[in-house]
Amino acid sequence: MNLLVRLITCILIYDAGNLISATDLVCPLEASNIPNPEDCGSYYRCAPNAEPIPEDCPSGLAFNAITQRCDYSFNVDCHTFACHKYNNIDACLTSPNNCSFCCDHMGDDVPQCNTYDNLLNDGCRSFDQYQYDKTVEPNTTCVTLPPGPPVICDLEDIRLPNPADCGSFYLCNPNGVPTLIDCPLLPDGNSMVFNPELQVCDWPQNVDCKIFACHKYNNIDTCLSSPNNCTLCCDDVAEGIPRCNTYDKLSEEGCRSFDQSHYDKSVEPNTTCVILTPGQKRNISVTFTLEKHPLDFYFLMDTTGSMTDDKDNLVTLSSSFLETLNNLTNDFHIGFGTFKDKPVFPSNPDDYSFRNDMRLTSQIGNFLQQIEDVDISGGGGDGPESCGDALTQVVECYGQIGWRDNTRRVVLVATDDIFHEEEWALQFNITKPYVDGCYLDADGYYTEVLTMNFPSVAQIASAYSKTPVTTTVIFATARYAWWWEGVASHFKSAYVAELALDSSNIVELIKNEFARIDSRFEIETNVLTDTVHFKYFSSCMGSDEEETAICENMPPEGEVSFTVEIDLPECPVDADDTEPIDFRPVGLPVSHEVQLSFLCDDAK
Repeated sequence: MNLLVRLITCILIYDAGNLISATDLVCPLEASNIPNPEDCGSYYRCAPNAEPIPEDCPSGLAFNAITQRCDYSFNVDCHTFACHKYNNIDACLTSPNNCSFCCDHMGDDVPQCNTYDNLLNDGCRSFDQYQYDKTVEPNTTCVTLPPGPPVICDLEDIRLPNPADCGSFYLCNPNGVPTLIDCPLLPDGNSMVFNPELQVCDWPQNVDCKIFACHKYNNIDTCLSSPNNCTLCCDDVAEGIPRCNTYDKLSEEGCRSFDQSHYDKSVEPNTTCVILTPGQKRNISVTFTLEKHPLDFYFLMDTTGSMTDDKDNLVTLSSSFLETLNNLTNDFHIGFGTFKDKPVFPSNPDDYSFRNDMRLTSQIGNFLQQIEDVDISGGGGDGPESCGDALTQVVECYGQIGWRDNTRRVVLVATDDIFHEEEWALQFNITKPYVDGCYLDADGYYTEVLTMNFPSVAQIASAYSKTPVTTTVIFATARYAWWWEGVASHFKSAYVAELALDSSNIVELIKNEFARIDSRFEIETNVLTDTVHFKYFSSCMGSDEEETAICENMPPEGEVSFTVEIDLPECPVDADDTEPIDFRPVGLPVSHEVQLSFLCDDAK
């Protein structure tokens, strides 16, 4: 009792009718704790004849001078708190400590109620106009009406459930002010659940409640389906750091790779990813813009004897030909190559399988000159030519041909016949099978013309899908369209067009074929795997979504979206690895990269 009297005497020292300031406090002779006269939420720890040491009570509690401990605020007859401890705008602005309220949101850990100077130092520039330091005009004044707690305490209420989190509750004081309290965590990392009937934190199975604060979820589906706008971090997280949280919280913890199905779209993450668990299908949305792209166009011409009149018309129409390409895009390069046949009987000994006459270039005058200078001759007495050799070298010789990155790539083949296949070369003892690769000499000639057999149709088609961007091919043929349709069916992006016998319709043909190419949109991935399965769904700018990877009759501008269903039947052996996946339109130089992350232990 004597100690209590001394404490009260020490505290209640008046100077001209006012309570002394905290800076004037003096410790008593005995060790004790002294209330802070300027802040009910803190106290001073005293040793005999020592300087008082300030200590804060836990959030929401006030120091009780009688029990010498921090206590619930409704047990203490004290109503003055340091500004930063108010989380209610009315209490903040009516405080005797001349607190001010910031309208800006400066981060979850920065209080909106504080002194004007402290708020200014924290970066606040918009203050509640009812109470700020009028001696310094802020940049903006405002009236802030922040949402209060999601519960209202009636007089008879003691504890109320938190509608946004089953793992916490609101403790109501006698004045009707709710204070948020968290339930304890269980050993498995899950939270106990507030039981409103028993008014205690209880085992989860005893309470019908499934909504938790984001950081309390440890299951992918429940995290992403939460109404609290939770997201997942794909990066490896430190022990004790939840993988599921709000986007802002995860960013503060250093996460840079977010589950792309649910992140704050206003801030683009460095990498988007999808976390997969066995047996749980995930849906993501992929959207592409319909627009013009830079174009690399390679004209591959049959220059055997039957193409004489074709050359004449190409020279006449070459200017219109180039003008048509220029209308397709304001950035195009054009290249030119020719083919005849392998120089064996009955072909001409001067024949060649392929020659790169002109690398891809923006100098269109070079193309006009190449057309004029081309030699039309040879080919022998049989019809088929060596187009297969030429087709492969055009795309295999990336550097020599001059393909650019990030362009649409199109090869147009102008011919009036079919091409030789492997069986034909065997009669001339050309038995070595074709091996994928580039075989051009310094003059652009194919060097393996007499040492390697022709590539198969499957090998040619594979070469056109090998680069990061699928190369589109247009088979412009004067005859045997049915045969070329069979060849085209092996390619990801191939079109067959009827070329006039004298190539007089070449300009119109290019216009029509590019219109067909532009109106067709097909989505694909850069990875084929047995581990992960993909399905595609789209409305193709219509109203009803259906399963399809292809949209036809698309307009030249706008956006097209696909829903991608990703299924992981079982975890891969290397489940700790992440796998980048590109979703991209066939033949276009754009992609949507997603990192696949495998989470095989759901308790992670």
